Amino acid sequence: MKITQYGFMGLVMLFTSMPLVAHATPMSSSQAPRQIAQNVPDHVRKMWEAMRHLRWCHNTIDADSGTNYGGFRDKAEVNINSAREELEKAVEYYRVNVAHTSAPYNVPNVKLSDAAGPHWDHLRRIREGIRRLERTREIVSAEAGTEYGGHREKAAEHIDHAIKHLHDAEDYFQKHK
Repeated sequence: MKITQYGFMGLVMLFTSMPLVAHATPMSSSQAPRQIAQNVPDHVRKMWEAMRHLRWCHNTIDADSGTNYGGFRDKAEVNINSAREELEKAVEYYRVNVAHTSAPYNVPNVKLSDAAGPHWDHLRRIREGIRRLERTREIVSAEAGTEYGGHREKAAEHIDHAIKHLHDAEDYFQKHK
């Protein structure tokens, strides 16, 4: 490799003009910048939206601890949590095996400010949970062409079961109120 006179002199000037650091302290792990994947695909953002709906449903139904609706509330909660876990696995599968990135996705931390308040009655909580789960099912089903390692399909099954259990809870409530 041939270095021209100006190229070599440029390197010499660059290195001689740089200040020397006498006390370089290493960054702690909490100070080190975390590498985060950029350009997150829209379909992954939709999976995050579905996870937010599932968190909302869980919090709303869980807040209604006054009754168990014949055991259907607990069954719905189990399926909602399982669906959320499957969607988390789906996004992780996509990140590692399809997008081939080692940097984690920066999942937005969204506060559940729209969660149902304590003033909501039992039936309203159930019906809103069903509505949100149906919307979540639409979001998850719309991403059928994207590879998620089978986790998307499992999440959809859990969502379907949760919807069924909430319909059963609604029927139970109507019969026993």
